[in-house]
Amino acid sequence: MALNKRTLLTRGFAGYRITTLLPWHSTLGLFFFVLVLVVSYWVVYQIGLVRGEPQLKATRDQLANTERKLQQQIEAKLTLDKKFLNEIQQNTVLKESNKQLLNLTNDLQNQLTTITPELNYLRGLITNTDQTSGLSIQDFMIDPALTADKEMAYRYQLVVRLIWSGQEIATGSLQVTFVGKSQDKNLVYTIKQLDVNANTSLKIRYFQKFDGLFMLPPGFNVEKVIIEITTNKKQLAPVYREYQWNTLVPSINK
Repeated sequence: MALNKRTLLTRGFAGYRITTLLPWHSTLGLFFFVLVLVVSYWVVYQIGLVRGEPQLKATRDQLANTERKLQQQIEAKLTLDKKFLNEIQQNTVLKESNKQLLNLTNDLQNQLTTITPELNYLRGLITNTDQTSGLSIQDFMIDPALTADKEMAYRYQLVVRLIWSGQEIATGSLQVTFVGKSQDKNLVYTIKQLDVNANTSLKIRYFQKFDGLFMLPPGFNVEKVIIEITTNKKQLAPVYREYQWNTLVPSINK
């Protein structure tokens, strides 16, 4: 049986020579070569692990420490942001509360400014007048004024007083009439005709004030003003008063 032969050029002490290799001989050599190569890489890898372990551990520790510090910084930043946000919200609420309080204070001051003269006026009415029982006109005034359009007008104020033994509210009506002439023609106007917003309903327990602004028709010269007050109480006599315009509004005729 013939064997397949392979030749290999090898170098010996005497120079190059040709060596004949059998097939199984060649395969065995290749196996040992690969085995040595694998073992060599494994030894080198293990040496690298052993030598690099301390450095790798130090790197891991450094990364863990850095991560811990970063987490602490993030938590501290979140705490500051939350605190800052709470302060902003508190300041916003405080500013809004101060604004509302200031508005309320201004409103109360305006109301006090408006009410105080009226209270003082009513106190004066009670103190300086007689205590005659019944319904009466406590005060009636007409003063020149100007409208928003700078037109001539008149501002009026009428105070009605009630003194009686009854405790309930008396109701009734008020009629204010302006009597005069226009081109020698007698004319009569009611307060409702001159002031559409005029209140003519009486609802009184102690005092009731009527006020407003009216304008006279062009060419109308007032001679007198008549005030009539009636109630639903039989024990209260109606009131009738006449006021001469020249006496009531003297400054207009100067």
